Amino acid sequence: MTFFVAAAGALVLIQAGWMVSFVASLVRSEPMTLPVWKLISCVIRRMRSVTTAELETGHSPSSEVHEAILKISDRQLDVTMVGGSVALAAWSQLFVSSASGPASKISGETLGLLFFGSLVSITAPILFRVSGIHLTYIGREFASSVGFGSIALALASAISDLVTGWPALSAYLIAAAVVVRHAFDVWRQIQATTTV
Repeated sequence: MTFFVAAAGALVLIQAGWMVSFVASLVRSEPMTLPVWKLISCVIRRMRSVTTAELETGHSPSSEVHEAILKISDRQLDVTMVGGSVALAAWSQLFVSSASGPASKISGETLGLLFFGSLVSITAPILFRVSGIHLTYIGREFASSVGFGSIALALASAISDLVTGWPALSAYLIAAAVVVRHAFDVWRQIQATTTV
């Protein structure tokens, strides 16, 4: 079962790599002759103002492009909040019924992954509320990718808890696929937004 928790940790680290890449690109865009406190101030100001559309197009985008990205971000917010709420309801039901019946075979790690996925899916959109900036986009992507990824890992872990043989092996393959797919998505996003 530790494999599934490690896979969830990999999702978090991969997403943190995207944030580090974004901050590093902002630092590189500032003159390195500035005092450290001034450099930090400039980077924080840029983090709070640079838009995803600006990064993807390399210049100030048209209003249509910016509006399209805002609509995607708003839809992402809604989907993440609803998905996290459904996962929390599922966790609550499994937690309550884990003392008896088939739910008693589900491990604490599986419940933990499900709870972690629901917690991330619900709280990250609350923390990243300012629409239109790239930092919010990364935060909401974190919520949907890590939240839903952790929920998928919880489902794979539940398969591993409940069955043996080939179906249990498929759970490990599903977990590996989730992590690889997430790494590819983050790499693609970093490539699309390398110019600041």
